[in-house]
Amino acid sequence: MSDEKPKQPKRKVYKDKLNGMMILLALSEYTADTDIPKNREQFDAILVRLHNSEMPSPEQHINAEYVEKYSARISQKFAVIKSRMKELGQEIHLTLPRRTRSVGKEQLAKLESMSHWDAFLVANKKALAKKKNKK
Repeated sequence: MSDEKPKQPKRKVYKDKLNGMMILLALSEYTADTDIPKNREQFDAILVRLHNSEMPSPEQHINAEYVEKYSARISQKFAVIKSRMKELGQEIHLTLPRRTRSVGKEQLAKLESMSHWDAFLVANKKALAKKKNKK
């Protein structure tokens, strides 16, 4: 028998140096600036600017697409910093802005032009009738 330990899976290596404090700073700047529209894209832009200003090497710079791709990771880091701040007696009640995908007239027109849209509407009406009958 060998005493070899099973290999640990390698941790994913990210090109950024994002941390919870950086995310908290971005959120504080985002909430303090009343001149910008309040949406996730604006928050991302602030986070990218803060991150890149602290990274001397262009290889470590990130962009909005990178932040959007790893938004779950950013949320996790923010949850950790919120937890630590709570332990220190400075609870944070704010949340990160939500990432929204709006549906407008353009998207609705595209749906209505699809061949299976009518079948969807029929199924949707049946679901509504079924829901009403349950009550």
